[in-house]
Amino acid sequence: MTEEKAVPPGEIPPAESSLAPEAQPVPADPSGPVPPQPPLPELNLEKRLRQVYADQIMTSAEFMALRDDADVLFDKLKVQFPDNGALALFQPLSDVAVQAMQLGILEFKKGKPSAEAKALAKQSFGFQVAYIKACLDRFTQAL
Repeated sequence: MTEEKAVPPGEIPPAESSLAPEAQPVPADPSGPVPPQPPLPELNLEKRLRQVYADQIMTSAEFMALRDDADVLFDKLKVQFPDNGALALFQPLSDVAVQAMQLGILEFKKGKPSAEAKALAKQSFGFQVAYIKACLDRFTQAL
């Protein structure tokens, strides 16, 4: 919280945007070592997935980073090809497919499925995703 200063009667307080920002500490040696930048994310998809799945667990941070990088890359593609309406359509539909998968699995879990039903659900969703991946591979072969 910031400390408010009293304004003498008859004066108008300064606008928020005209207030000076709080002073930031200045490093003792400005020419000193620059802190290392975090490593850039791996943009080779196969390497990235190997890294993510190396411990057999996908954390929320890994999931969100993968989603965000997918959006950034797809946005670059849409900028390069602005007249391709299918590009503008594909990205939001991908989000819809992911949301439908999440909601379907959450609803499925509510029914307290057997181990056999869980295996079938994982296999069924896995085959749907594999179908999409196979389509990607087939459609991009000629690029």
